[in-house]
Formats: sequence, structure tokens, C-alpha cells
Amino acid sequence: MIQGIKELGYSTYTPIGMQGVVENNEKSSEPKRFNLQEVIEQIKSYTYTEEDTKQVDNELLSQLKNQFDLREEDIYELHKRGFNLESLLIDDSKAYRGLENSHMSKEESEDTKKQESESKKVSDKISVIQQANDSMYLNTLISKEPITINNLYTNNFKGNLKKVSTNFSKSDIASVLQMNGLPNNEGNTWAAKALMSCGMDVSKQDVLKLQNMKAAVAALEPQAEASGDRELLQDNAVQYEPYQIDRITDDLGMVTDEHIEKLIEEGKDVNITNLRESIYKNTEAILKEQQAARPSAVEVQNVKSAEAESVLSDGTMQNQEVINMDQAVTEIKDQINQIRAKLTLEAAQKISEKLPLESAELSVVAKELQQLQEQKVIAALNQVGLEVNEANITATTEVLDTVIDMKRYPMETIHIELNSQETAVLAEVKSALNAYSENETPVEKRFGETIKKVEGQIESLLEGQNIEVTAETIQAAKALITNGMEVSSENITSVLSIVTKLTTFLEDMTPIQAAAFIKEGMNPYYASVDTLLTWMSKEKLEGLKVSTAETIVALQEQKQINSEQKEVMIGLYRILQGVTKHKEEVIGYLFKNDLPLTIEKLQEATRYIQDKNHIEVNIDDDFGELENLQYNKQSAKNLINEQSEQTSKAAQLIKQLEEMELPVSEGNINKLSKMSALLYPYIKEQFKKEVGSFEGLSTLPKSFLDKLEAVQNVEPEVIEKMIEQKVPLTLSNIYWMDKITHEPTVYGDLLNEAGMLKDELPEHLDEIEDELLKLEETAKKEQEVATLSGDLLKYKQYKQLEEASHLQRQLIDKEGLYQIPFVINGEQRLVNLYVHKDAHHSVESGQHTKAIISYQTKNLGMVKAYIEIKDDHLGYKVEGETESVTNKLEAHGETLMNLLTQIGYNVEYTAYATEVEPDKMSAIPLKRGDSNFEEMI
Repeated sequence: MIQGIKELGYSTYTPIGMQGVVENNEKSSEPKRFNLQEVIEQIKSYTYTEEDTKQVDNELLSQLKNQFDLREEDIYELHKRGFNLESLLIDDSKAYRGLENSHMSKEESEDTKKQESESKKVSDKISVIQQANDSMYLNTLISKEPITINNLYTNNFKGNLKKVSTNFSKSDIASVLQMNGLPNNEGNTWAAKALMSCGMDVSKQDVLKLQNMKAAVAALEPQAEASGDRELLQDNAVQYEPYQIDRITDDLGMVTDEHIEKLIEEGKDVNITNLRESIYKNTEAILKEQQAARPSAVEVQNVKSAEAESVLSDGTMQNQEVINMDQAVTEIKDQINQIRAKLTLEAAQKISEKLPLESAELSVVAKELQQLQEQKVIAALNQVGLEVNEANITATTEVLDTVIDMKRYPMETIHIELNSQETAVLAEVKSALNAYSENETPVEKRFGETIKKVEGQIESLLEGQNIEVTAETIQAAKALITNGMEVSSENITSVLSIVTKLTTFLEDMTPIQAAAFIKEGMNPYYASVDTLLTWMSKEKLEGLKVSTAETIVALQEQKQINSEQKEVMIGLYRILQGVTKHKEEVIGYLFKNDLPLTIEKLQEATRYIQDKNHIEVNIDDDFGELENLQYNKQSAKNLINEQSEQTSKAAQLIKQLEEMELPVSEGNINKLSKMSALLYPYIKEQFKKEVGSFEGLSTLPKSFLDKLEAVQNVEPEVIEKMIEQKVPLTLSNIYWMDKITHEPTVYGDLLNEAGMLKDELPEHLDEIEDELLKLEETAKKEQEVATLSGDLLKYKQYKQLEEASHLQRQLIDKEGLYQIPFVINGEQRLVNLYVHKDAHHSVESGQHTKAIISYQTKNLGMVKAYIEIKDDHLGYKVEGETESVTNKLEAHGETLMNLLTQIGYNVEYTAYATEVEPDKMSAIPLKRGDSNFEEMI
């Protein structure tokens, strides 16, 4: 496409103020080539002075020494003789490495040639299979082999399948489709006819698979790097690539009313495939047509007249009076807009499991996308415990639609952020992106083609300004050029912060995050990216801290991290530890001292704020941790209730400025606000970079992988119970719920291993909840200590204890289930207590409270007690596993009654029974009917 544009004779666009820079770089972008080693060998004597040594930057000196294995005196002498050391490192190093590469081993050279040859082979295979006939798809279907480029290519040369003698009519094919519950459209008709013509059975699955194969092959690009063994379909779903989804949405954006009308008039299905054909999917063909001689207006008119006469004479427009063309076109354009707005990689793959995305009617695809999004939104609302109503669904959907658009149009989004000085709320971003989407033209998009004209010069432009060339700086330069701004070091830094924030925002603004904001009283649709990042940073930084710890553990488990790398990761963990506890102070320190946001400065800030003389704190003697800060940390909900979010945010920033004794100015407020929003995205990027250095390595801890494997075999009753009681379906919760279902003593075992098992039962249930909260917090703190000291075993032990304690608290809150492990006579015991309150009454209202206690005794096995309490009146039923056990319990019944009377209860009734069908004991009570009591299984 770029080549085609060049052929059209477009002139290269250069923003005002940059022409000279670009021009100079064009002239000097090719570095002077020389053999550095020969230059060094020619140095017979050294003439540099002490002044010359001072002029060479230490960092540059170190880089040159490492890069070229040079001595310091050689580098100083090169500087003395007029060599540009920066240029040598950035530009001429390429030439020097090129000279070195010319002496690469024969084996290395052969490997390179082999890779290039393999790439060409795959490209050639793609070209072949894209021209193949139906037999290739049918042979592949019969083979049951994975759908890969290599297998398709092989099956293409197996020859044509033998066809049956019967000629099937359209009505025959339509009947077969109807029998299989498939709509009678072009794609299904093609697949069914191909199967029937070769005497093969027609099934819904095979009809879908054939169309998905065809779509996957059509989506391949011969010029793109591809693996011949990559599966194009998995479980019948097309494994689309991101660029393929972008191409679909871009192509749909080029559809005009005329394209739609033509398909309707010709009686063709209005689907993605036919629309693409209508607008000439092959962009090069369009560009060639634009270069070709165009017919005169008279010729065009004559052609149109002839077409109109042909249409009328064929009778294809006889039913035109029945079709309201304008209405049909409007509906289809609405469907196109829905698809463009909601089609993501994940959605495309999910839809292709049910129906062929590209050959299904647009109306069907749009409906499927709508349903998929609604399911995701409803699941998110349920996950955070928010009411599923129209208002909450709409609010969450608006945010998700905006996020999809921002991902689709990154340059335009940066443009909006720049123009609004990063204050645009999501509603404004959505509106601006909608306007762009509606106004873009097939010939040249506002931003896309402009940047393509100059992108070949961007690297030289950056190098000419001594700006490091990275994927990020190139993207930042593109953003500046499309906005007509100068590509300078200062502007690049400014845009990089926006890019970093947007990258993190788009990754983290999930349906669940959007729903969580709404639950807190903030509608994200009417907040800016900076505001949302600031609000989410506390929780996200905490999560990132855990991820860092888990990564260290995983790398250590796999023996893939050395001591130096481990120290770097632990250093990042220390920063996160400081930032999660003292975010405001860290930002304030950087701001007050006008320090840049770098890892080194963050380390400096966290060390400084941990000085106990700096912040007024209360010290917890048990752990030596900062117990609480003298800051008014309110929830987003409370702030919204008191005043508007923007006002409260400004007030908070002003307060922070006053505490730092800095002038309260608009500039300072804006700068502090941006720094606050950038903190989490920046640290996250550093984390990703550190983890990314371990190439090809899974950084999932073995404990995490064990959980993944375990939850795949969880019984559906466990999941159903969690959903019913609104216990969040996180991996840890499912894992531990299943664990305590099958191993009721596991929680007590964890406490025992950590030396935290109590010797007595608590007197009040509230004590259990308090103890659990303390236990969870203690486990978190001990994890930090273990991570910093590199104690893998201790970290895993406290991580398990934290997760199990967290689930115990949720079970108490959602379900009224108490697990109480304790030690009696030197042995570990477990009491399960389930408190059941009537859905319509509470204890305070004087109504009945029902509870179940199960207790594993040493000599009598499992004993259960069903209790009913109202004020000071009590009744109970006790069950034993066998008749003899029940008799023994009943024999001591009077003793139990006396004890209950002594503590103030009037016992209204008692009963003793033998369990009829003893089931496997479980800590999780599952309701089996409408009985007032719950059964323990």
C-alpha cells in the first residue's frame, strides 16, 4: 500500500519547523563506514590531555568499552582526533558490527540462509493454498489433522475427490440445510454443496469448519512472517491475529450506501466477505484503478443507464416496491457500526465457534456481539456484587465501547489527550473518535496515510536529536508528527508518559474494573484517564507487588534467575512495598525535589519516606511496620457524596502542595496530578520489562499452575454454591473452596504449620472474624519479609495461609459458615459451625436463628448438632453416625442441658437421632431442599 501511494506521486509531508531536520537526516542517515579496528591499530602515540578525559561522559565511556572491547586510552584518543563518539556508538556501530558479521562462522551464515529460505517457503505455500479449490478443504476435513498452512498445502496436492453423479438443485441443498437447522445463505450453501457433491454427510459442525477454514486462509498475508505449523483453527474457532481484526473493521469502514444497495439489488447476502468484494479488498487493485485512465462522465452515465436497463429487464427489481431500500441501508449501516465498535480478537474467536464470522449475515454477527458483551458486563456486575439493572449495564457498556475504540485508534487517542492536556473524559474521547470514524474516507485517512509518508525517516530523525530509538519513541514521534508538533526530546518525553498511561489504562480497564468503579459511586465514562488511573493505582500497585513476588518465586523454582537478576527484581519489589504504603509521600518527594520518574529516583524516594522521623506514624511493636498515616484516606464513594469528583481531586492536590510548603498554582496542581496518574503505569512498565528479559519463560509459579489444573476438576456443586452465596469466582477462591470441601482439616493444618493454632475455642463469633482479619494481614506481612529475604518455602506457606484465611472470611460474610480449628489434649480438632438466618428476619428482630455444628470426636466419630435459638430459648437435635454412638450421646444429654441452663438458656426441646445415610463430610453445607435446616455433606 505504501508503494502504491508513492507511485501516485504524493509529496512527503513534513511539519513546519522540521523541514531542515528531516532534510539533514536524509543526507546523513547513512553512516560513514570504516573498520574501527584498523583505526585503533594506526594509533602509534597518544596525544589526548586531561581536559579531553573530562569531556567524555562516563556512561558513554562504559558503553563503548563494552560494545567494542576498547581501552579507555583508545577512546580518549579517538575523541582527541575528532571522532564523534555518540555517532560511533549509535550509527557507526552498525557498520562495525556489519564488518564483524562478515566474518561470522559458516554455520551461523547457513542458519540465517535457512531461516530466510523457510520464510519464503511459507509465503509461497500461502499463495498456493489461497488459490486452491474445494478439494483442498475437503481433504483437510477428512484427514482430521490440525488446520495448519503446511497441512493445507499437502492436502492441496492429494488431488480432487471423486464426485457423485447427482446434480443437486438449490432446493435440495436448502432442504439439507433446513434439516441441520442452518440458515439458507451463500456460505452454508457453498459448504453443503461441496460436501454433498463428494457424497459426504452434511453436519452443522462440518459446514461451519469448512467456512472457517476458508476464512482463515483468505485472511493470511503471503508477505507476513508466519509459521507453517501454527494452527489456524482450534476447536473449530478461527485463531485470528490482531491485524486481521483491524483489517475487517477498516474494510467495513470503507463501505458506502452504494455498496450495500448493490448487494441487496443482486440478491446477495450482506456479509463481511461480500462487502469486501464489493469495495475491492485488495488495496493495490484500488490504487492501480486510481492510476488508470478514468472514463468520461458521458461514458459513466451510459454504463449506469445500461446497468439500470439490464436490472429492470431481468426482473430483479420486481419486488422493489416491497423493499424499503433506505430503511434497509440504514439498518445495515447501524449493524456495521455495531460490529466495528464491538469486534475484538476475543469476540471474533468466540463467534467463529458458533457461526462463520465473515460469511454470516451482518445482522446475525451484530446480534452475537451484543449478546457476548452483555454476558461479559453482567458477569462483571455479579462479580463485584452490583445490581444487574439497565443503568449499570449501560454505564459499563459505554466504558467498554470507548476502550475498544481507544485500542483501535491509538494515534487519534493520543491526539485527543494532547489537545485536551490530558483532561478529556471518556465520553469526550468516545465522541471525538466517533466523529473521526464517521468522517474517515477510503482514499486517505486523516492520520494513517500521513504518517506512512514519513515513517521511513523517523529513526534517522530521532538519532539526529540523540533520542534513543525504541518502539516507544517511534510511536511517540509518530504521534507528534500527526499532530504537526516538533519531534524534540522534551516533546517525546511528554508523549511517552501519555503512551505509558494509555497502555496501562487500556490493559486494566476491564469490565470488572469498570463495574467496581460504578459500585464505588464513580461513573468512569465521565472521568479522565488520569483520574481513573489515580483511583485504581492503590489496588493495582498492591496487585503488582504480589505479581512481582510470585514472579521471583516462579523464576527461583525454575532455576532461571541468577543472584544479580534476583536482586533487581527484589529491588523492584522494595519500591512497590514503599509505594503501596506511602504513595502520596513518594509522589510528593519526587515533585518537591523536581525529580524525574525513574527507578533510581523511586528507590531514593522510598528510602527517604521510610525514615520514621519524616512521617508522623504509630509503630506496631510486633512487626515494626507503619500502622497508620496521618492522612484522610476516604473511599471514592464518600468523596463523590461530599462533592464533585474533580473538585475533591483538586482539593486533595492543593492540600498536598500546602503540606510540602510549595506554591498552590494551576501549574503545580496539573504537574502533581499527572505525576500521580503516571506512577502506577510507569512501575508496571518496569515490571513488564524485567519479566520480559526472561525470554520464552513462563513466569507462572508452580503453585499457580497447580491451581489451574485443580480447578478444572472441581465439581459443579462447588461452583454453584459459590455463585449462590456470591463468593467471587477467583482462581484462589475456587481452589481453596474445593480443597476444604474434600479436606476439611486443611485450614487447621496451615495454621498449625505456621504455629498459629489456638488452644481454646473463642467465646464469641465476632472474635473469629477479628482473628481472621489479623491472620490475613499477618500472612501478607510475612510474605513481604520472606520475599525480601528470598525464603521461598516461607513465602509459599504464608501465601497459602493468606488465601485460605481470605476465603474463610468470605464464607462467614456470605454464608454464615465458621471453621474453627483448635487444639485439645494435644490433638488438632475442627468445629464446623453454620449459622442460618431466615432470609426475611434478623437476630436483632427477635426471630429464630438456626445453626449447625459438626465436630469430629476421637472416639465417637462425627457428631452433628442442629440448633434453633430465639432470644434465651433454645432447642437442639443431635445426630451420631451409628445407633450406639447416638445412645451414648443421649445418655449424657442431661449434662448438656444443665450446662446450657447454667449459661442462661431455656431448653425447649431436645432430640437424638442416627444419621440415616452418612455422606462424606464436608466443610461446605449445600442446601438439598426446602428444609429449615441445612445438611452437612
